[in-house]
Amino acid sequence: MITIKTLCDRIIMVANDKNISLNAVAEKAGLSNGLLYRWRKRKKLPELDSIVKVSCALEVPVAYLLSEKEIKGKDSKIELITFKAMELSEESLIALITVMDCLK
Repeated sequence: MITIKTLCDRIIMVANDKNISLNAVAEKAGLSNGLLYRWRKRKKLPELDSIVKVSCALEVPVAYLLSEKEIKGKDSKIELITFKAMELSEESLIALITVMDCLK
């Protein structure tokens, strides 16, 4: 099971990659300022609806935030692409693969 530390680290990593402050993420998600900082202090996973709001604010799948796999650096971008690709229709996935083949 994912820990609150892993979830918070993942949120911070994504926010940093997007050059967004945690307060800006909270505001965009409709959550109170400082809430993301308080999650870590409580050491208790937040409600799923709050995690969904944060994932929407960061434009990443909920599954990416809740993944137990440790993801750092370049691997984080690859993992995010993998999670986003899982949400694509078959037609969109074929188009993506075609574009990626052209980039080789």
